[in-house]
Amino acid sequence: MVEDKGTAPKSKVKITVKTVKNYKVDSIEICYKNNKPKKIKNGGKVSLKNAASIYINYHITAKPQYYKSPTAGYRGYFFGGTVKSPLYESFMLEYK
Repeated sequence: MVEDKGTAPKSKVKITVKTVKNYKVDSIEICYKNNKPKKIKNGGKVSLKNAASIYINYHITAKPQYYKSPTAGYRGYFFGGTVKSPLYESFMLEYK
């Protein structure tokens, strides 16, 4: 998790997420104060006015050699919710 204490620009900004080899972005969500999360496309433009946080959900595409599939009922937890496999993660950028 990363916190941004800067001021939001008045115009819309472009949100672009690039990953390293063997990782793929699943979704990008922006949460505004007192509203539900809104999904945005990679490279999409959004307003950061009243933004509370941005979530980037991603997963690894090449399974590590030591990886074993989880048993039924697995629930991985992180700050924003749950993930379906240990190969899935989420990154959160919080605005103060």
